[in-house]
Amino acid sequence: MLKKKLFVALLAMFGFVGIGANISCAEENLSNHPSFVVVPDSLDGNPAPSRSRSTLTISGYSHIQDLGFVNLSKVDSQTFRLGTTGRSLRLEAFALFAYSGNILYESHVQDIGWQGGKKNADLSGTIGQSLRIEAVAMAFQHPTIWMRYRAHLQDIGWTEWKRDGLIVGTTGQSRRLEAIEFQFYYK
Repeated sequence: MLKKKLFVALLAMFGFVGIGANISCAEENLSNHPSFVVVPDSLDGNPAPSRSRSTLTISGYSHIQDLGFVNLSKVDSQTFRLGTTGRSLRLEAFALFAYSGNILYESHVQDIGWQGGKKNADLSGTIGQSLRIEAVAMAFQHPTIWMRYRAHLQDIGWTEWKRDGLIVGTTGQSRRLEAIEFQFYYK
């Protein structure tokens, strides 16, 4: 019982509410994590029409083997990353939040399988169980912006970019997913 109380206290300290698979990060607690303002571009490099020019603010974090909680990082002006590369560490859990629109995501976890859909700050994956995420599917609901994503996999490297709920990663191969990168573009 003492271990459970300590675990719940640690979760509360990091801004989590709930226990087990229902752990979620409430919107008001995301102030503990950095937010990034995204100014999407068009995929072909041409400027988007001025009527569709809007910004998007996102926030997120991941739980990584041996490192614990790590904030979302900005790779360049269009690319954001959860997880690590070149360190052979498994991504165990993550949460993302968009202050406009909905980021939808689902993870395939070692020994569990597909966990079911999550959105906007819900935790996907596990904490404290040493289980790897092996695959993810993501989508973004927004009237003028779309998202693409890719995964960095054990012994493979980066996958191709995907979008609209398509799966990146593997199932049935016991291969860890180490990082997820995503980008936002105007429709």
